[in-house]
Amino acid sequence: MLFITGAEPGSYATSHEAFSLVLNEVPLDLPANAAGFLPGAVEFANTQLLGTLASAILIDEDTKKAHQALLEQAVTDLDYGAVAINGMPSFIFLNPYLTWGGNEVGKTFVSGQGNFGNLLNYENVEKSIMEAKFMSPGHLLYTNKQAFDNMARNMATFAVEPTWMNLTCLMGQAIRDSFRKKDF
Repeated sequence: MLFITGAEPGSYATSHEAFSLVLNEVPLDLPANAAGFLPGAVEFANTQLLGTLASAILIDEDTKKAHQALLEQAVTDLDYGAVAINGMPSFIFLNPYLTWGGNEVGKTFVSGQGNFGNLLNYENVEKSIMEAKFMSPGHLLYTNKQAFDNMARNMATFAVEPTWMNLTCLMGQAIRDSFRKKDF
């Protein structure tokens, strides 16, 4: 995993797509409050970042409660096929009921053609939205690659077949994996 801080708008980090675990932090000259930052960040993401596949918003519970309408507008305005609130966008990919594919409307460069998932066969899906509490189980378990892989596999199995046995397997493996040491 590579974490790059201080990337500039218009730089390589914002104009090229990485097919690996690369996280770029781009400081934006915006007010340090939800009302000023969120609309500006959405505008930046829609107009200056390459790709339309997935996005994430991290917001604590108190701020979310105080600015629910602003958050909902930001999710509506994001031109991405997947929007994860307080979660990892890749979990949207693992859920067979949601869709995974770029928001291609009016874009010259898109993240693939069409989408897949959508086990319930909804028509004309614009984007899939996943919401979790500020600290999701995915954040807690991503300290070990094997633990993350186990959780992803068990979550996908439970999503496809939500039985008590599959839930027990998911929870049991998560408990066992919580004892794994960091491997990075």
